[in-house]
Amino acid sequence: MSRRLHRRSLLRGAAGVAVALPFLEAMLPRGARAQAATPPLRFGVFFSANGVIEADWVPKGGETDFTLSTALAPLLPHRQDIVVLHGLNNESSYLQEGNPHDLAMAHMLTGMRMQGSMFGRAGHILDGTAGGPSIDQALAKAIGNDTKLRSLELGVQSTISDLEPMVTRMSYGGPNDPRTPLDDPKQVFTRLFGDTLASQAEIDALHKRRRSVLDAVLVEFNSVNATLGYDDKQKLERHATAIRDIERQLDLGGTTNPSCKVPSGPPNVDVKVFDCTRDGRPNKCLTGFPEIGKAQMDLMVLALACDLTRVASLQWSTAESTAVRR
Repeated sequence: MSRRLHRRSLLRGAAGVAVALPFLEAMLPRGARAQAATPPLRFGVFFSANGVIEADWVPKGGETDFTLSTALAPLLPHRQDIVVLHGLNNESSYLQEGNPHDLAMAHMLTGMRMQGSMFGRAGHILDGTAGGPSIDQALAKAIGNDTKLRSLELGVQSTISDLEPMVTRMSYGGPNDPRTPLDDPKQVFTRLFGDTLASQAEIDALHKRRRSVLDAVLVEFNSVNATLGYDDKQKLERHATAIRDIERQLDLGGTTNPSCKVPSGPPNVDVKVFDCTRDGRPNKCLTGFPEIGKAQMDLMVLALACDLTRVASLQWSTAESTAVRR
């Protein structure tokens, strides 16, 4: 007979390493387990700066009998689950003066006036903040209280910049309460699966030894797995496989057994910043922009699939998008 697990159960190992469990039926009261098939509500936001090429974005056809556009073609397997909205406008941002990039980021998910009084280059506001909570944070308060993280904010060169602050964030808990995205996939991975380590020094040491967080909790993993029913066992095994895949992608994969050779897997996704110039002004740029973006998307999917969070956002670059290819 399977035992009841606490909703926030962790697999714990040596050196303070802990791995969050996915949502399992064994975490429900026995009477509620039969109703566990209904998936939880989730909400996600993807941000890409400076708009899109409309002809390559807007589908052709009617509201339900449409053909996906060039940009949306990769979503074809999920076409029956997609609703594409067109013609929306951020009208509230036009009712306030200021740099349009600042205004767009402040209003986009809040619909409220930007606040601040100090202005700099090109009318950018230097002490700005959104006027209220963004929709993702409002929803996180409603649907994010039963997960490890109420929300997860990811970025790809969203804060690695010398630009003014308003263009680097879009999520707010309220005025003067920004949710700054994490641009480094390794930091995201640590937040999801290793944030109970005692210190960043221990995290760095763990990475340097190429020791897997799964290996660190292997004993308890096997102990918990032995008590679960068939469906929960399958889910936990998929959870472990997903973590292992992410470890390999982040070049964290490995084992305490020196004879085990971990496949190289996807390219290394270390965040490497270099000085660059954009529009005649100094800036910070990033190598491996697509590869880091892919790693962030994989982590976002994993976090949602494992029910570590139900609200997530991914911000590609800043509102001015100073990214350059190298």
